[in-house]
Amino acid sequence: MNIIKANVAAPDARVAITIARFNQFINDSLLDGAVDALTRIGQVKDDNITVVWVPGAYELPLATEALAKSGKYDAVV
Repeated sequence: MNIIKANVAAPDARVAITIARFNQFINDSLLDGAVDALTRIGQVKDDNITVVWVPGAYELPLATEALAKSGKYDAVV
């Protein structure tokens, strides 16, 4: 296993998160954790985080690909 330890701070990063409405009771917690990690550890500003809700798992890769190709985001989760 390779482990790389470094400071990960990107306060000006623009991040998009795609998440499914299916199993929302689980995904809400996952979203909260992702946003917490981005803001607390990565120091990403709330205004730079975009959350895109899609109906289910089938739409996740399609939405993620569209966001990545848009060129508006530094990272897509």
